[in-house]
Amino acid sequence: MSGEDLRSFGIEAGAEDADEWRALIALAREAGASDEEIRHGVHARRLHVVPVARGLLAGTEQLDVRTAAARVGLDPEFADRLWAALGLPADAGINCSERDLPLFAHFAWLRELLGDDEALQSARAMGAATAQFADSEVTQVRSLLEAPVRDAGGTNADVAQVLLGLVDAVPRVQAALEVAHRHHIDVAGRRYSLWGSPPKEDSTADCVVGFADIVGFTPMGELLDATALDSMLRKFEIGVALAATSAGTRVVKLLGDEAMFVSGSPEEAATIACALVGDPDLPELRVGLATGAVLTRGGDVFGSTVNLAARLVELASPGQVLADPVTAARLREADGLSVTAMGPRHVSGFEHDIEVHALTLDRA
Repeated sequence: MSGEDLRSFGIEAGAEDADEWRALIALAREAGASDEEIRHGVHARRLHVVPVARGLLAGTEQLDVRTAAARVGLDPEFADRLWAALGLPADAGINCSERDLPLFAHFAWLRELLGDDEALQSARAMGAATAQFADSEVTQVRSLLEAPVRDAGGTNADVAQVLLGLVDAVPRVQAALEVAHRHHIDVAGRRYSLWGSPPKEDSTADCVVGFADIVGFTPMGELLDATALDSMLRKFEIGVALAATSAGTRVVKLLGDEAMFVSGSPEEAATIACALVGDPDLPELRVGLATGAVLTRGGDVFGSTVNLAARLVELASPGQVLADPVTAARLREADGLSVTAMGPRHVSGFEHDIEVHALTLDRA
């Protein structure tokens, strides 16, 4: 590539890294990138990922969001709202191809079946779940594959070659996601059956909500280095996942130092809570439990029961499980559990004091 060609992309021909730029431009062109895409990659200092983006997203026909959506009968306004609901950036210009049409076709069908609001709610849930998974994938690649290459003196061109080698794995990931999705649909349906929760138009259900919280996480974050902090959070996440394995229980979300789970059974919820605070391999934890109606929406749960459980974990001492009166009453006759009244407590956000109870496993 001549110096004049390099200058057309905003690169000085005599630059120290000119050869690296030439290699990156060659990789981008081999992947089918246009000169405009290459120019943008140079300007944004991310030309090394342009070939990867082409492999992930590009088809034979490049389209903007509205044009792609129109192919399956979606109007421009809904297309914009759908793209935003999926959590995807509204960059001007070309960001779709004919490979994206099945996505728009799915939401056109869902819109016809359930209406605009529910279709967009489904898009938000899908976007949130896949965004979290994608961020996890990119973080792993950056830390475990890209960083060692750079630490060894590798160039952007070397990194690009490593990343390109991963594009072929995407269909395998998609196949695994499909299998996991099928299993989770089955498990979710079975869970509501186990709860004895009939379908309701307002999407409410009765269940036990639990919050588990790492004690003293904020000061620990100041004392621990990134590696130690990551190790602690991994142990916490794994511990919660291993504790909440019954068919009637689900981990709703992990929020750094806090986990939220739901169960249809107070006995199961209490067993999980006591197992977590008693696990010597986990950081010191505390748990709050509350039973009642919740609104289920977008894979999350909401309502005063959720708020109460979140407030009870704040009142709990290290290693303690606190429960509301409803949960405690249902556990009075449970084998292997002790329920101790702790008296009324002021709970932030609630008008009246709440009778709080401590739960412990009976030790034989």
